[in-house]
Amino acid sequence: MTKSREIRTKILKIMDLALKISPPDVEKVKGTPDVFVKYSPHCCVLEVEVYKCGWKYDCDSNDRSFISITSKDASKELDEVIEHLQDLREEINNEQN
Repeated sequence: MTKSREIRTKILKIMDLALKISPPDVEKVKGTPDVFVKYSPHCCVLEVEVYKCGWKYDCDSNDRSFISITSKDASKELDEVIEHLQDLREEINNEQN
């Protein structure tokens, strides 16, 4: 797999996890996590913000990642975000069961 394809696949995995954690087709429950993902193509940056108890006005995120996808460490940094989101999703699933 080319580096470009690898980076794209990891970004899509992050988007998938964000949609599973904060599903668009499920009514929002107060206090549940919100995950924001923003790709800025003009500067090749992926921003991921996690609000563990949900987004609130004038509230900072619990976790924020800015990843320059053209950097030599991009793959590793994306893996770390994926792992963090997978852990968060598992935590949510455990609380629901």
